[in-house]
Amino acid sequence: MTRLELYLHKRRNKRLVWLTIIISLIVILFGLTTVDSAVHTMLGVDDEIKLLDLTKKRNAVYELTVMNTVREVNLIYLKKDLEIVFNEIKDKLSK
Repeated sequence: MTRLELYLHKRRNKRLVWLTIIISLIVILFGLTTVDSAVHTMLGVDDEIKLLDLTKKRNAVYELTVMNTVREVNLIYLKKDLEIVFNEIKDKLSK
């Protein structure tokens, strides 16, 4: 096998791997939406697909629901951390 054939096979295999990953993700997403829709239909709840839901509870506090698992996200701490990081970057760039 020549060097050209070797690289052609490598490139083809790389494309096939990416195609397999993309198709697998699409199948998983369709499966999750189907299951979510079926569960909501059995429970008699609205027919919305709610795999991911974000609602505001208080000022800068959000409730993130992923497949009926509720997490509270407080953006105040994130904002403080981002300010510290941006200030460090500004200090480094100004020197």
